[in-house]
Amino acid sequence: MKYFWQKEEEIDEDSYQIGLSSEADDITLPELSESRTDEWVDFGENNLFPKELQSLYITSPMNQAIINRKALMMSGSGIEFEQNALINPEFVKMIEFPDGKHDLEQLLKKWSLDSQTYGSYAIEVMLSKDFSKITKFKYVDASNVRSGWMINGEVKDYYYSEDWDNIAKYPPKRIGAFDMNNKSDYNQMIYVSKETIGLKYYGLPSWYSAKNSILLNTGLTTNYLTDLNNGFSPKIAIKFKQKPKTDQEKDDIVSGVKKSYTGKKGERIMSIFSKNAELSPDIQTLDNNQASEQWLAVSENSTQNILTAHGVTSPELFGVSVAGKLGNAELEEAYNIFFNTIVRPDQLTLQKTINRIFKFNDLPTIKIKQAQVLEVESEDGSSIDKEKSYNGAQITSAVTIMQNVNEGILTEQQAIQFLIQMLGFEEEQAYGLFGKTKE
Repeated sequence: MKYFWQKEEEIDEDSYQIGLSSEADDITLPELSESRTDEWVDFGENNLFPKELQSLYITSPMNQAIINRKALMMSGSGIEFEQNALINPEFVKMIEFPDGKHDLEQLLKKWSLDSQTYGSYAIEVMLSKDFSKITKFKYVDASNVRSGWMINGEVKDYYYSEDWDNIAKYPPKRIGAFDMNNKSDYNQMIYVSKETIGLKYYGLPSWYSAKNSILLNTGLTTNYLTDLNNGFSPKIAIKFKQKPKTDQEKDDIVSGVKKSYTGKKGERIMSIFSKNAELSPDIQTLDNNQASEQWLAVSENSTQNILTAHGVTSPELFGVSVAGKLGNAELEEAYNIFFNTIVRPDQLTLQKTINRIFKFNDLPTIKIKQAQVLEVESEDGSSIDKEKSYNGAQITSAVTIMQNVNEGILTEQQAIQFLIQMLGFEEEQAYGLFGKTKE
């Protein structure tokens, strides 16, 4: 927000106005380096564009929830492969401890979240001394990766830093681009980004087109919270009838009013002194109800823009309340349409990337299993498929409750009561989620 003073020629010389205005940035592609002063290509202003994406993810509950759900859909409910592949110890090692610490399914979740958040993901592979095998591969935070310049249309290397805002402390480390003919770098990088018109080095998530709506949605929430803690309520417009002599005097008036009568510590009573009635300021109460209605309309519009940018046509799949409820068949159909048109292409790309590594080692390939509409996991990791008769909000809440049980926050009995009393689950189905019966 900023103050603006109307130009002198536009107003009566014996009056002035104080107003508030806000400016929204145009949604443009992040700027890339125009000069080659560094070995890497700067990504956005000050080379910190991924931090902007992180901020839009963290500050918007809706954006974060949709990204998280899309990432879970993308990583699926496990992997599939031919049973005889288990007799190959190298294959077993690659799916159980590809990086020596995590199993493949855990890493798939990390790459999926990066893909949906940044529009890209990165895998570092470590090769044997003779370059004949990939001995390990691990997750790399895509926000910390910068591309080297193209040579003959190809990127030959990447650069990694823990903090690009402080490269003096965290100097960028070069990692060669993955290439079967690369016989000089034992550590190589596979960087996969979504195709974006105008960006040839980096990816961009589709939801970035709703940047201003995400900021607006978050800003409205912040504004309501401010009003809640605001002692200057209802909102007031003050028209002074005598013009200050200088701009400094104008600023002092505004500053004094804000300091004394707004915020948590503002005065609840306003005292005004004037020489006579003609010079007394005119104080008017603004129509808050009308403003609230306008804000509600703006909020609904921004919500729709966020959903559209994510490709969401059935908001209930993401716990967003809508008029009416999707029934059994409708919910499953909506899920399948969204998954196959929005998420499945990203999942197949990730699957191909992993299989590229496996094929390099002459190992069997894998498939990422599609999670079912109402599929959740029990404590032993096995899938429990309930009757498909609940909406997206119930599903989201049920999964959260079960996670709380796994983390020791709730007991199984407490969770079952929540499912029955708060979410409307049938007793048999609520108990069945934990492999139990009421008896």
